Amino acid sequence: PSYRALLDTTTRKLRIERQALVAQATGEDWRGVKLVLSTGQPRRNTAGRTPAPWRIGVEPPPQQQVAREDSVARFAMAPAPAAPVAPAAKAMAPERPLFDVNVFQNSFATEFDVTQPIDVPSNGQRVAMPLGQHEETAQVAVRTSPRLEQAAYLVAEIAQPEGVWPAGALQLYRDGAFVGSGQWNAPGNIDGPARVTLSFGRDELVRVSAEPERDNQGSGGFAGSRAERQVQRAYVVENRHRTPIALEVLEAAPVSVNEQVRVATQFSPKPAELAWNRQPGVAMWRTELGAGLRTRFTADYTIGYPKDARLQDR
Repeated sequence: PSYRALLDTTTRKLRIERQALVAQATGEDWRGVKLVLSTGQPRRNTAGRTPAPWRIGVEPPPQQQVAREDSVARFAMAPAPAAPVAPAAKAMAPERPLFDVNVFQNSFATEFDVTQPIDVPSNGQRVAMPLGQHEETAQVAVRTSPRLEQAAYLVAEIAQPEGVWPAGALQLYRDGAFVGSGQWNAPGNIDGPARVTLSFGRDELVRVSAEPERDNQGSGGFAGSRAERQVQRAYVVENRHRTPIALEVLEAAPVSVNEQVRVATQFSPKPAELAWNRQPGVAMWRTELGAGLRTRFTADYTIGYPKDARLQDR
């Protein structure tokens, strides 16, 4: 399958068009055939994988370990050649012929009965067939991760459409303009209704800047037995649109994985989430930013640990 996602930023309508690419190489042209397509994938494994025992041992002495690594390195194979780069997508997708399609949903697959006869050449040429579409009002926001990249991106979120939607190539359009290609992967969500989030490129009218980070070391505790590291971060976001925007700012806070390391955090303003996307330590500020306005976000971290220990950042 393949998909097209078309976002209208004025109405916030997001339309997902589902398409099939049909090709055959039997040596005989198909003229006026009727097709029934299915999302079933019989080439996949019919049984799932099972776990192997988890065995824990002791590493060999360093000399034996080095000797074994040298032996493996001598017989290592040359790296595989790089995969060929896929050709870039065209700026605008061509208009597809229209077909009347009956859609049948069942528990494990979706079937599409194409009512009109179609022609499929035998030379492997792909014939694109629209199979239907899903449209609803999306939650549109501008999202940024300032510490990683001082840029903002437009994202749209909708509930996962009903039925089976296999992974496939995805073309993205914003207000009629092609913005790029991606991959459709409708996620599952064990904690509630599944949501689909699509990104529609950079928003050049939202300016993001990060102030220089402050990272200070010190000592504390009884007789200076503990060391202390203080990290201060600050970001400024400016909305140059003529209308307000829904703004989302992501920040990764330190998370202790050792009882000897203690972390204290202080955010301003208070984030809407402290475990965004079920990731502990990933905070998200969510606010509405008026036209022509700017706002500032700060994050202060105090990390305490034994003075003779070395912190390990992962």
